[in-house]
Amino acid sequence: MAAISAYTTYDAKKSAQDIAKYNAQVAEQEAQEAERAGDLEAARVRREHARLAGQQRAQFSANGIDFSDGSAADALDQTDFFSQVDQATAKTNAAKQAWNLRARKAGYEYEAAVQRPGFSSLLAGASSVASSWSRYGGGGSSAGSYSYNDEASGMKFSRTGADVRARR
Repeated sequence: MAAISAYTTYDAKKSAQDIAKYNAQVAEQEAQEAERAGDLEAARVRREHARLAGQQRAQFSANGIDFSDGSAADALDQTDFFSQVDQATAKTNAAKQAWNLRARKAGYEYEAAVQRPGFSSLLAGASSVASSWSRYGGGGSSAGSYSYNDEASGMKFSRTGADVRARR
């Protein structure tokens, strides 16, 4: 029974470790996807602002306005500036999301390390097996009770729990 319990504990820890490792891999993949999504969003913003700047130039030209200086040039500069701000915002938001996902990944990796079936669980299982062995009539364990007759010396040794007695 104790051996089954030890195996069940080992199996449960191994399963929990495998799940935590898988979750860590998924979190890393999600972090990489967040970074790609940020790059795509920045590219979309860049294209949108380029389209807007093109419309502004066309409108200025259609109205006979020189956009190389003056307020028309200022308007194009502002469009360019806000394009860069929006691109940086998209990348920053993606980087924050990726950082959070990698922090979650680190948590899963820690969980996997903690769930590692180790010596302590095997030692506890072995102790439980020895205790059950002794309880159900097995011998040789320091737990439980046993007796031994030494015919050569005529001594009888017995042990019950921590109490050891020698008699003639």
